[in-house]
Amino acid sequence: MEIKNKLIIVWTLVLIFVSSVLVAEVIDKPVATIKYTKTEVISLEWFKQQIDVLETQTNKPLTFEEKKKVLQSLVDEKILIQAANKEGIRITDAEIAGSMNSIKAPYEKQYNRSFTDEEFKQLIESAGKLTGVSYEKFMEQVKNKVLLEKYVRQSEHEIFDSVQPPTEQEIEDYFMEKRAAFITPEMLRIKQILILSKGLTKEKKDLYLKKINSIYDDIKSGKKSFDDYWEVYLDGETGKIGGLNMDIWRRDDDSRKNTYGKKFYDRIFRMEKNEMSLVEVSDVGFHIIKILDKIPFRTLELNDKIPPTNTSTVKDQIFLVLSQMKNIEASQNAVKSLLEKVKKNAVIKIYDENLKW
Repeated sequence: MEIKNKLIIVWTLVLIFVSSVLVAEVIDKPVATIKYTKTEVISLEWFKQQIDVLETQTNKPLTFEEKKKVLQSLVDEKILIQAANKEGIRITDAEIAGSMNSIKAPYEKQYNRSFTDEEFKQLIESAGKLTGVSYEKFMEQVKNKVLLEKYVRQSEHEIFDSVQPPTEQEIEDYFMEKRAAFITPEMLRIKQILILSKGLTKEKKDLYLKKINSIYDDIKSGKKSFDDYWEVYLDGETGKIGGLNMDIWRRDDDSRKNTYGKKFYDRIFRMEKNEMSLVEVSDVGFHIIKILDKIPFRTLELNDKIPPTNTSTVKDQIFLVLSQMKNIEASQNAVKSLLEKVKKNAVIKIYDENLKW
């Protein structure tokens, strides 16, 4: 990917985790000053901190021109915020909550669980220990993001209204161009009882192994079933040590394979539908696994449903992708158009000499 595109992607993430620009008194050299309704200063010290974050994430030093692009994105943001406030744009708690849910979604997918507001706050605060950004500053940036999106959509609604849905021909062309990517890997739909043991003492591991062996014996003999073990406890103790979960495993999931161990992972994929494993030992703990379904590898055609959920077709997904691409293009054009109008009444000064370090 070209550096320009990398900067756009990385900077979008940085804007979520970085505080707003230092204003009021200039405490060191400026890299930019902005005035639309009021004067704001981007200080050299603050800007260097943001460049350090970017260089850490891209694992390379930024050139002078790249620093100027990052600075310009900050300047544009500050001008639009001032303009939005002047126009009386207001955002609601519901709009802020909607944006927060969008930010949470990738984390919930990654961890395969939902986060309460308090749990997600703790997650942001933990990240803030690395970035130096408080939760309050994070929320300030979220509100700015919602404000700008609303302002751009209201001011440039003609651009958004002109966006047309993908045509049948566009969908077919996209499918033919990307056809090699439309495959479904081998997958397993499983039910497992898992007791985590990684990092525990040998004595503790022995207790956990004895417990899961007794569970296996009870299931095998018919005394109990998988569904009796949503939570697992050691006898006489109140602390949960494991439990039952349902999951879908992909053969090409290298992250899970590396976590559990390749030999364990390959062994499970050799099992048959409706087969129950013995007590299996992975790199993270002890498992009893039942294969509920096996989904074979295959290539997909345009009207095929996509496993494992089978709720939408390849065509449906391409429609969504193309729609998103059109909306992104419309958003970029709308921001560009609005900036051109707003900047006619703004005073901006960039101090190029202070970007050379």
